[in-house]
Amino acid sequence: INAQELTITSLYKENTSLKAQLAKLGQRREDRGDDEEPHNEDENSICDHFLTEQLEKVSLQGEQSLIAQMSLLMDDDCNQQLAIDYSSSMLTNSNMYRIKAKKIRVDSASNALYQSARSSLQGQKNETLLFYSGHSDHLDVVADAGFTSEDFVYGNFGKGLYFNSNICDCLVKNIGEIQKVLLCKVALGKIDEIMINSTNKISSTRKTGFDSVKILSTKNSNSANSFKSEHVIFSAHLAIPLFLLTFQPAN
Repeated sequence: INAQELTITSLYKENTSLKAQLAKLGQRREDRGDDEEPHNEDENSICDHFLTEQLEKVSLQGEQSLIAQMSLLMDDDCNQQLAIDYSSSMLTNSNMYRIKAKKIRVDSASNALYQSARSSLQGQKNETLLFYSGHSDHLDVVADAGFTSEDFVYGNFGKGLYFNSNICDCLVKNIGEIQKVLLCKVALGKIDEIMINSTNKISSTRKTGFDSVKILSTKNSNSANSFKSEHVIFSAHLAIPLFLLTFQPAN
């Protein structure tokens, strides 16, 4: 859903920019005294038609992504293709990768610990799918044994398990190598949302009454995707790895 919102924002920006360029082009024609009449209304209609087509595609992708997400969260028998389709729908440049998914076997003990930790959350459980990145060997260990407190790292909000809602933030661009990412089910409970920027220092202060933290941080980018969204949990039992994803450059 976050990726869908960013794509829609980007489309509207491109549409507005294109219309502005067409208006400038029409003004230049008039200034030069060209015989050809400007067709700004027709050109704007073309822009709007293109925008409508793209928004319909985004809407369909969003519906497919939501269906896949609910299936992955609710169905223990979900298959690899569903995980691939969901991950692909979250990418703005999915054609750049060949994606594979390996289903992770979750034992009964891990499920019991997850359900126990989930029952202790404040209010709504807020179960969702998030992506976890790290060194390839470490991801293999987590896939085999699940998360433990030894996987905690220090990040923008102290020590905990850090997940990304955007798969693009887990992938290093243009390295020409296979990259691995874990697709995980995470129970966030009551979420404390904060905004940081590049000047903020790492804070280990947690507000009482919250189970997790959602961090929105600004990127050095003028694109629509100018925010990085991280989620931090402080119990290793609130996350279960579902699939080990591999991303191989398409070329």
